[in-house]
Amino acid sequence: MMNSDDIKAPGKYGSKSVHSFTLPNEKHRFADPDRRKAARQKTLRCAVITWSDGMMDAAMMDISAEGAKLRPVNAARVPARFDLLLPSREWRKCEVVRRTVAHVAVRFID
Repeated sequence: MMNSDDIKAPGKYGSKSVHSFTLPNEKHRFADPDRRKAARQKTLRCAVITWSDGMMDAAMMDISAEGAKLRPVNAARVPARFDLLLPSREWRKCEVVRRTVAHVAVRFID
C-alpha cells in the first residue's frame, strides 16, 4: 500500500518504491554510534578462551577496560561465560554480549 511517506528512487530498471519509517528512539540510537563506557584499543594478539569442558585459541581484535572483541576458531562453540587468558598472562572472567559468525564481543565481569 502506497502512502505519502513512500519515496520514489531511481533504479537501474526504472523507479522503485522505497518505504520509509521511523523506529521508536531511532534518532537516539544512531546519534552516538559508539556508546561504550571505555574506549577500545585496536590490537591483534593471541588469547585463550577456557571453560569447564575445553579451551580454544582466539585472536583479540580490540580491548578496553570493560571488554574485548575476539575472533575465536569457532565462535558458535564459545559458551556464554568463560575465562580468558590475555596476552599479558592475566585471567579475566567474561560474558558474551554479542556474537556473529566470526566474532564474539565480551564484557569483563570480574
